[in-house]
Amino acid sequence: MNRKNQNAALSSQQTNEPTKFAGDIIWVGIASLFNSVTLGLGTLPALTKFYSPAMFGVWTQILITYQLLSPLVALSLTLAVVRFLSGNEDKNDRRQALGTMLFVISIVASIFLIFANVMASQLSVLIFNSRQFSDFVRLAALWVVVNAYFSFLVAYMLSCGKIMLLSICQVILDLLTLGIIIIMATHGIQMEWVVASVVGIWILFTLWFFSIVIRDVGWPLPNTKGLKSYLSFSIPQIPAGILLWIIGSSDRYIITHFLGLSETGIYTSSDALGGLLWLIYYPIQFVLFPTISRLWEEKRFDDVKQYLEHSTRLFITLAIPAVAGITILSQPMLQIFTTSKYLLGDKLIFLIATSTLFMGIYSINVNVVYLRQQTKILPLMIGVAAIINILMNLILIPHIGLVGAAISNIVSCFILAVIVSLWTRRQISYNVNPLHIMKIIGATIIMSLCLFFIKVHSVIDFILVVALGILILIISLFLLKAISEHDKKLIKNILRGLIPSIKIK
Repeated sequence: MNRKNQNAALSSQQTNEPTKFAGDIIWVGIASLFNSVTLGLGTLPALTKFYSPAMFGVWTQILITYQLLSPLVALSLTLAVVRFLSGNEDKNDRRQALGTMLFVISIVASIFLIFANVMASQLSVLIFNSRQFSDFVRLAALWVVVNAYFSFLVAYMLSCGKIMLLSICQVILDLLTLGIIIIMATHGIQMEWVVASVVGIWILFTLWFFSIVIRDVGWPLPNTKGLKSYLSFSIPQIPAGILLWIIGSSDRYIITHFLGLSETGIYTSSDALGGLLWLIYYPIQFVLFPTISRLWEEKRFDDVKQYLEHSTRLFITLAIPAVAGITILSQPMLQIFTTSKYLLGDKLIFLIATSTLFMGIYSINVNVVYLRQQTKILPLMIGVAAIINILMNLILIPHIGLVGAAISNIVSCFILAVIVSLWTRRQISYNVNPLHIMKIIGATIIMSLCLFFIKVHSVIDFILVVALGILILIISLFLLKAISEHDKKLIKNILRGLIPSIKIK
């Protein structure tokens, strides 16, 4: 009888998994959308209208610098937390693992802070092409360390399945950050104080997350148990992370040194719009990895394959129309949220958005590398694309400017997506229906033709046009029969996961 009850419970759990998976994606999607609207579009007018393009370039350089260095300070142990602790319910194991990893991160963080403060002037030349920004170097170094701890604690909460809590916390953090930036920018406060205030908020949230961990498993005392396993999984991802950063952000440094900080700020505004596709692949990747990590440990390999298929299908269905929509609406958006200095044409936006689409394909497929713990091959895979990216940037940026950076980006992201996808398909052969992709492209063309002739002059116009585009896309997808019975079931699962009490037949 007990075995029957256990089997029934296991069956019920497996039945509810797709619903929880879909619900988690939508919660993370909401938080990511809010993050983009507040910290992306929300702060863009304040930073571009109340500060010079050069000072906005400084802000941009700080962002891409801490995004590069935070994973290095954390030794990429955030992925190890998710890979090894997802599905592990033993609090002692969790506490020991956290103590081991935090001990190592703390040592690296201390060394990094000392180095950054001593070498601030030299690093200022490297990052900003000037010695006058050494104070920003020190602030950026502090933000790097804070974000390393913050990301690590977020990874732990992700391994525990605290998706809704994380999403709510992200929204609160974004609101506070947005409020401080707008208030300080409109009152003419210097950029140094803006950065310092934002870092202060991150410190408070990091301490809050740490208190949640303590309540969950107790104080994670320093130890070295399991350190070799964690580092053997994570260390190869350090060069991989650097190479990914080279593909995604190194062009800003090259632009700064060849064209100046002002051009970096201008390019970043276009990159912020073209990169909005991360709103699609980030929630999928965020929820997918812990889910398939647990399934992999349970040896449910067919389920892993299905989750990869469904995730890829969902991403393609949303991403292809998004590329077209962002491209068409890019110039009106920039005109509304920035000044005329930032209008560079929709061709640049299209190139950046398409490269983000390829990066999304990579982010889904690379999970198989993590599952098989083959992280040693990642630097080789990414290195090919990174070398091509640097060479093309050095050749194209001095000759054709910012468009050259976008061309370099799209070529390198495409190569990266192809390499990793081919390797993944050899490990786990999951299917992507070419006919479905053609239908998505057809529906996207219909939507684009309808939106092309509509003029946008205000935020309200923009919201209405986006809503109209989504409606036209949905109708087109149904007319072309691109929405299968499985897709309809997935939509129901999303609604059930978002609001568990909802009854959908």
